[in-house]
Amino acid sequence: MASARGMGRRSALAGALALAGCQAPGTPQAEIAPSLGPNRTGYIAIQAPIFNAVRDAFVANVNKLLALGATEIQVLIASPGGVVAAAQDMIAFMDNLHASRGITFTTHNAEVVASAACYVFLAGQRRLSVPGGQFLFHEAAMASNEPYNSASLEDANTAMQQIERSFLTMLTSRTRLTEAEALSFIRRTVVLSADEARRDGITQATAEFALPPGATIFGIRAVPGKQGQPARTEPPA
Repeated sequence: MASARGMGRRSALAGALALAGCQAPGTPQAEIAPSLGPNRTGYIAIQAPIFNAVRDAFVANVNKLLALGATEIQVLIASPGGVVAAAQDMIAFMDNLHASRGITFTTHNAEVVASAACYVFLAGQRRLSVPGGQFLFHEAAMASNEPYNSASLEDANTAMQQIERSFLTMLTSRTRLTEAEALSFIRRTVVLSADEARRDGITQATAEFALPPGATIFGIRAVPGKQGQPARTEPPA
């Protein structure tokens, strides 16, 4: 899915990630004892497209925080979008933990949240944005490495309709958008400022992010210069 401009400037998320050292996935991490913030709150920062590697790192980090006794997990997001299936897996994981264990997810737009990442953001029970945050919604697109025939085109069309229905449900149930307004978000490009997102109920408030003293943060970051491919996870600071 399409990416958004502005991802290069330094943000609250970049500052948070600077607190943690980078490490390639699959390599042993240093023995660091992470600590939760006030009220048993854990922190995860995502600065990468929403691909399968990011989904897997997110699930692993959430489970580490739950093992520490976290009851709330705050997720900072700066992402140009990604793969719908990976985003839907993350959404289902968050929804299930909230429904089955009462875990609260607070999502923060730390810079620019675009495309599929917008729906991961909407999965938060509490949603915030930094003052300069931006959101970019647009029509979903299907990609294939194989040529389409009539049967595969029909399957692709069915899949697109299912994606649209899923996103439409999220927009109408978790924001103040009417169905007609929500349809425009999934069928054309819509860019919102933090104030506009609050007006539409996409966020509840606009606020800077500050990591509480003594708390640690797990980071998920893309490798620069590699088309945004997520190839680094970061241990907590």
